[in-house]
Amino acid sequence: MATSLGPSAGERRMLRAFSKTALVVAALFSTVGLASADEWQIEPFVEFVATYTDNMYLGAEGNEVSGFVGQVNPGISLREQQGRFRTNTRYRLQSLFFTEDSDFDTVLHQLDSSSTLDVVDERLFVDITASIDQSIVDPRASIPTSNVVATENLGDVFLGDINPYFIQPLGSNTALRLDYLWGVGRYDGFGLDNFSRVDDFTRDMASFSIGNGQQESGLEWSLGYVNENVDYDTATDFKFERALVEVGVPVSRTFRLVATAGRESDLLVSLDEGGLDSDIWEVGVRINSGPNKSLELRTGERFFGTSYFGNLAFQGRRLGLSLTYSEDPVTSALGGLGSLVIDFTSGLESDGEPPTEDDINIGPIRAEVYVSKTVRARIDLEGARSGVFVSYSEEDREFLEDPSSLGGTQDGQSAGTVGLTYEFGPRTGAELSASRLHYDYADTLVSTKVTQANLGVVRQVGRESELRINYRHILQHTDSVSGFDNYTENAVDIAFVWRF
Repeated sequence: MATSLGPSAGERRMLRAFSKTALVVAALFSTVGLASADEWQIEPFVEFVATYTDNMYLGAEGNEVSGFVGQVNPGISLREQQGRFRTNTRYRLQSLFFTEDSDFDTVLHQLDSSSTLDVVDERLFVDITASIDQSIVDPRASIPTSNVVATENLGDVFLGDINPYFIQPLGSNTALRLDYLWGVGRYDGFGLDNFSRVDDFTRDMASFSIGNGQQESGLEWSLGYVNENVDYDTATDFKFERALVEVGVPVSRTFRLVATAGRESDLLVSLDEGGLDSDIWEVGVRINSGPNKSLELRTGERFFGTSYFGNLAFQGRRLGLSLTYSEDPVTSALGGLGSLVIDFTSGLESDGEPPTEDDINIGPIRAEVYVSKTVRARIDLEGARSGVFVSYSEEDREFLEDPSSLGGTQDGQSAGTVGLTYEFGPRTGAELSASRLHYDYADTLVSTKVTQANLGVVRQVGRESELRINYRHILQHTDSVSGFDNYTENAVDIAFVWRF
């Protein structure tokens, strides 16, 4: 009989996770010392979740294995919106226990933290942001739409930024702003997979701007400069500079002509040298018919060719509408990350409000530089006890350096969701939603489509506790030369949430 020496693979994952837990919890509670407890909204909580799934390993038809997954998820929410230190922080430790295979037992972290320290009253500030999330490793493989499946197709993404900035008013409506940002990104669990070209990085950004911003009347103007640097461990480093002059000329009370001119780095010549080598200009119009109704359209030329920008925003008493289109050079260190579909226990709240997460992403993370052409749209219609929301996002990525190991220069992804929320009463709410995710690598036979339907109900059972029940149906279809299997999953989650 063979003798097992040392911890198993599952136990090693648990040990690594618990070591990270100590660091995260220490960082969270160290901030509490900056203010007395009565100035904070501090809400510890714990979630007890039982899940039944008919396809625990996301196997193809005929290879499904059903089973149960248990969760014990402690966490804390910290909020402080007044005083010299303001924060909105939420952390959850997700402990997963699989009945069919304990080697998959693990602990995951989710952190979303945004804080501002007012160092010198109304002059010098420091913004601090940090996040931990799980992201898809390979869009060609079986894609989980929650963490409650036994799959190794998820990796951890750790991001953090610290951004001190100084604001000096110059007259009644003009100000000077100086910024410096330092950030870090770390990836765990991605291995050497070619489709997620992740690379640990540090980055820094320095910028200044002076101007009067958007005005209700009179001339708008601003001058600005930004210098961004990303130092990857192994991928090509990234350096980008831009200097701009922007003006807005009023034609009428609601109508303005807007224009931008300047110079920027030509990333088609070099990715890591910077410089102001290429002209940039844009012209367009902006219409403001009130604080909640605006339309802006611009077109121009940048180093990659003709560029476009559009933004429509409308907020009425019942109807909200937003639509944006933008084109910008991006690398994974500069916000080129989406996130996994949020687990249902962090989605629908007890007041029946719909989730606000729009950045669902099943495409691979890219360290290569690309031009991101992105459209985002959302419609919200609110009734007395119900709400309807529709959201859509689509990103086409055109790489500036040929990722030759992948055989192509572009890919794209889209996500669309439609949902209905309804309040049965002051203590009970429900959500019905359906979403479609699509990733397509344009130059190869790789196309992944994931369809998801959810029905969730939440019932407040006490002043500090609630019960949530959720049913989900998932269908994945992938066309790939690698021959990955498609799958169907049905699952039911029952969660009890207790807030202290």
